[in-house]
Amino acid sequence: MRADPAKLPKNGAQARDLIAAVLVGPETFGPDVTPDTPYERPSKDWPVLGEDCVWQRENVPDDVLATRTRYFELPASGGKGPVQLTATVTVHRTAEGADWENAAMLEESMRCPEQRLRDGERLTDLFSTASHFGEGQNFFAEDSLSETGQYVSDTLGGPYPYWWAQARVGSVLVSVAVKTAKGREEQDVSEFLGRPQVTMVQRVVNRVGTAGSSKGGT
Repeated sequence: MRADPAKLPKNGAQARDLIAAVLVGPETFGPDVTPDTPYERPSKDWPVLGEDCVWQRENVPDDVLATRTRYFELPASGGKGPVQLTATVTVHRTAEGADWENAAMLEESMRCPEQRLRDGERLTDLFSTASHFGEGQNFFAEDSLSETGQYVSDTLGGPYPYWWAQARVGSVLVSVAVKTAKGREEQDVSEFLGRPQVTMVQRVVNRVGTAGSSKGGT
């Protein structure tokens, strides 16, 4: 699952076109998942973890050609709380830039095992792992990162399981995050992480992969 450098986006317009073709909608997560409000994050916003372990928004760095995030929700039902979901696609200028972003994510979980998302929301007990293609369960991307922890909310309670996963193909990163709630067991939400991520990776490979990498569209 390797990218062909000649096919990778070289400018913002090409990157935005690729993101539009790759980023999943609610139907990929499951029939009961709906767009959240807001549905998309402004494309000029870039999340940065401060030295105080609090997430904040800054301008997109020069190394990034384009990025886009969508927000989804599995609504509360049957006594179970809502599951919050996000999907992100980011296109860097170079594969090295994407690698640096992955390295930064690994460093952040070690530096800040507890992180504040916004007022009233935080992640705790964070632990991250990384694998290259062929290592562990990574047989679909050049590099794969995963992060687990606990999600705590002033309104929803907690701690509840939290998952985040990111995969790289060339200069393209795709990621999915899942924040669970009361009554949502691990088996209820594991598919929300795997299927959207693999779908987005395959869409990237179909468009920018080397000959023989593509195994059909989704």
